[in-house]
Amino acid sequence: MSVIYNKENIWKEFDVAKQKDIKLSKKKTLEEKENDIHTNRLQFCKEHKELNEKDPGLYDCNINWEGLVKAYSDPNPRDYFYKSVFGRTYAEQMAFETAEGGGEDDGGEESYYRSRRKNRNYKR
Repeated sequence: MSVIYNKENIWKEFDVAKQKDIKLSKKKTLEEKENDIHTNRLQFCKEHKELNEKDPGLYDCNINWEGLVKAYSDPNPRDYFYKSVFGRTYAEQMAFETAEGGGEDDGGEESYYRSRRKNRNYKR
């Protein structure tokens, strides 16, 4: 059987699941809606985890589905991701970046690397 799933296909499917979750949310802003309900994204990850276990040849990329299932099973996946990289919740990391950067956080690539250099002792 040939490869069916590459990064682009997976991202497109994931975005469909994300849009379904956003439609389920009753929150007001897009950011709040994106981080409110994760039911479809969790199901997406679980299905791909099972499919990858049954037939890994279908994938052209290496994705840690188990880790994604664990993250999206958490009550707040965004905090889970931030804690795994920075050792802080999203709110704590944003406060840290603002305090350390003097308010110059533009959210861009430079800001990201500046934060990483300042926070070299993050926990994994």
